[in-house]
Amino acid sequence: MPIRVRLAIVIMLATGLVAALGGWIFVTTLGDRLHNSLVAELTARADAVSQQLQQAPQITTSPSSGLADLSDSQSVTQILDRNGALVASAGMDQGTGTLSPEDLAARATARTAYLDAIRDWVRTG
Repeated sequence: MPIRVRLAIVIMLATGLVAALGGWIFVTTLGDRLHNSLVAELTARADAVSQQLQQAPQITTSPSSGLADLSDSQSVTQILDRNGALVASAGMDQGTGTLSPEDLAARATARTAYLDAIRDWVRTG
């Protein structure tokens, strides 16, 4: 095989390897930065909502729902307790859930079934 062909193959392989490595580094770095940005934004948002909820006596409540009014929030926020009950919301009418009552019931049923399955698995091994 002539030297020109061998040299062209080596250069082609090296170029492909460099392009693949550069692409992998770019995607990995971009993914990490996006993840870190999202975590920082969500942490700041959760801290702001937490502070609002800690000041619950000063927060006005809706007479119809009795839920804390997070009206200065910038987007739709809903705080649910461990049982899935709505504690506070913002960005929509007070007491209005993002899930329909049927979806909430299905979620509760699925959660119960999941917990029952875990308990059975723990018991039976």
